[in-house]
Amino acid sequence: MRLIYLLTLFLTIPNFLFSQNVVTEESLVEFKISNMGINSVKGTISGMTGEVFLDEKNIENSRINICLEVATIQTKNKGRDKHLKKEDFFDIENFPNICFTSKTIEKFNGKFIAKGILQIKNRKKEVEIPFTFNSESNEIIGNFSIKRTDFGVGPKGGFMVGKTVEITKVLCKLKS
Repeated sequence: MRLIYLLTLFLTIPNFLFSQNVVTEESLVEFKISNMGINSVKGTISGMTGEVFLDEKNIENSRINICLEVATIQTKNKGRDKHLKKEDFFDIENFPNICFTSKTIEKFNGKFIAKGILQIKNRKKEVEIPFTFNSESNEIIGNFSIKRTDFGVGPKGGFMVGKTVEITKVLCKLKS
C-alpha cells in the first residue's frame, strides 16, 4: 500500500517544482573584457556541473549550486588561454573551479534573481544574477558583471586587462 501511495505522490508532483542536474555538454558561460581600452576579448568557460532546484510556488525553497571547470576557458588565442590558467590569473593548479551557490532566489514578473556566493580562486563575493527560466527548452539564461580584481584574477591595474568582466551569457541547460 505504501508503494502505491508513494508512486501516486511522485506522479502528481506539479511541474513547477523540480530539481535537475546540469547538462554539462550544453551549458557554458560567455564573457567579455576590455583589452588595452581599445578592443574586447570574448571567451567561454564550460564544464558546468551542479544542480538547480526551482519551486515557483514557494520560491524561498529554491536553490542553485553550480561549478565551472576553469581549464575549459577559451578566447580563440591559445597563448592567452594558456596564460589565463597560470597563477597570476586563475591558478587552475590550486583552484580548478569557479562556483556559485545561491543563498536566496526571488521572482519578479516572470524573472528571477539569484543572490549568493561566487567563488573564484580562494575569494568569495556576494553577487546577484538575474535570470530567466525557459520551461520549453529547460534552460536558465542569465547575465551579470563582476570586478576581476575582487577575486585576485590578473594584474591590479586596468589598462592591459579591464577590471570589469561582463558575463554576457550564463546558459545552464537542465536535464529533462
